[in-house]
Amino acid sequence: MDENKWNNWKWQLANSLRSMDDLKKYITLTDSECEALQNVGEFAFSIPPFMAERLRESDENSPLRIQFIPNHRECSVHFTSKDYLCEGTFEPVPNLLHKYEDRVAILTTNCCAAYCRHCTRSRLVSQHFGKNLLNPAIQYIKEHENIADVLLTGGDPLILEDYILEDVLEQITSISHVKMIRIGTRTPVTLPMRITPNLIRVLEKYKPLYINIHVNHPMELSHETRNAISMLVDAGFPLGSQSVLLRGVNDNVDVLEDLFKQLLYLRVKPYYLYQCDELKGCEAFWVSPLKGRKLINALNGKLSGMAVPKYVVDMPGRLGKQIIAPCNLTDIHDNEMFLESYKGQKCSLHI
Repeated sequence: MDENKWNNWKWQLANSLRSMDDLKKYITLTDSECEALQNVGEFAFSIPPFMAERLRESDENSPLRIQFIPNHRECSVHFTSKDYLCEGTFEPVPNLLHKYEDRVAILTTNCCAAYCRHCTRSRLVSQHFGKNLLNPAIQYIKEHENIADVLLTGGDPLILEDYILEDVLEQITSISHVKMIRIGTRTPVTLPMRITPNLIRVLEKYKPLYINIHVNHPMELSHETRNAISMLVDAGFPLGSQSVLLRGVNDNVDVLEDLFKQLLYLRVKPYYLYQCDELKGCEAFWVSPLKGRKLINALNGKLSGMAVPKYVVDMPGRLGKQIIAPCNLTDIHDNEMFLESYKGQKCSLHI
């Protein structure tokens, strides 16, 4: 393989694997995976060669593999919703979500470098649309002076060409009442060669700009991913991480401890650990919030506070994010608040 091609993000996307036959060139697939790939249906499937190469030596239950390769787990029994968060209820114009008073999210694209099997927008991803369809979203922000914070999401905003991304950033920053921009991206994990010197030069023009990356397991922190993260941090962008609690991937204290430590050492602040949405196709990934709460509260004593994210559940409609943990409160009775340490020790506080 020509190294220049391999390290070119556009080549990676152009040669993404979208079928069972494509995957077989890299991976020995199981019967379950073959059957799922033949009937992938409404859940988009695509991964770049970089990710396929990383999965070459994995087995069916690899924490990395089950996030990206379809298998029988997607045959949901109880979860039937395709839009669990009811995002359509707070989409005043196409491709803009206005859930909180002073901030909005723009769906800059519906495409990603790789499609996670637990994606909350699986109903939308892989559908292409042009940047002109973002014009109503930009106009809406201009007309609402209370909006100070704009999140670029999708899909994955960093899948956009540099000149398109720059045009979007320029339009948003020209709006006087917008004070900050955030970007949510998974490309440092799925397509690390996307983080190029030219992309950095584009992004540097539009500070303050915050970047949240999506990392679920320590295995995702490849050498290439670490280099991509370093480029972003060295350029002065504050980085946070958002993870999803997933059964068979990271529903384990040791795995989460390792993940959050490594992220902090890479100068990435663990920001959110999300409860997996009750979404069609995601039932096999779902973990009880009671278990999630125990996991985070246990980490609260093992890790620096800087390394412990908020464990949150995003509720449907405009209810927003609810913080589940860390929280040591167990009860309130009469004039006392009862707490429990990460070691299970009981104590109380007069109120």
